[in-house]
Amino acid sequence: MALADRFVFADTVQFTSHDLMNRCRIKTSGGAQWLTVPILSKRKGKQKICDIRIEPTSNWRRKHWKSLQVNYQYAPYFEYYADFFAKLYHKEWKFLVELNLSIIEFLQTALGISTPTETSSRRNLHWGASDKIIGILNTLNCDTYLARAEDRHFLDNEQFGKAGKQLLIDSFSPPVYRQQFGNFIHDLSVADLLFNEGPESMNFLVTGSTQRS
Repeated sequence: MALADRFVFADTVQFTSHDLMNRCRIKTSGGAQWLTVPILSKRKGKQKICDIRIEPTSNWRRKHWKSLQVNYQYAPYFEYYADFFAKLYHKEWKFLVELNLSIIEFLQTALGISTPTETSSRRNLHWGASDKIIGILNTLNCDTYLARAEDRHFLDNEQFGKAGKQLLIDSFSPPVYRQQFGNFIHDLSVADLLFNEGPESMNFLVTGSTQRS
């Protein structure tokens, strides 16, 4: 997001379980721990991310907030960001996308990212293979698509070139920063970075990213 001039949340793609759409990992004295937002059982057939509802009877909010308090209360910058998370877990959420966007908006501010954002559902943009993404670029009047390294297998660089668009692949190497509880653990929530490095967090993220055609 920090590297882009414009960022679109693809909330019209299919929701997949056991992914990072409704869960993340934090660090505890016993190692990494998942924080999972429970969702209502999916109906038959495919379901878009924007349609996913959160299970209303679960006490996940209390559990998440307690886990953060117990494991990060002594982190250098926990109190700096604690108020946001306290309010986040106090509120009742109906849709997963609303929760996620609220968190991401906070993270943009905390990390100093000013990139304009919007959701694909707002413009009825249909995410998918190269031709659909090229159509989205045309709709948004953009000439370059910055993709994740893991998405390169379904993107056709030649097709982008013929359409007059550039395809860039962002290869991200997770940075090493100070953590609590012993040896460093990769692939945690960005909250772990914020609680430990505070205002310097963005510097760690930028140094871990490289782009290539």
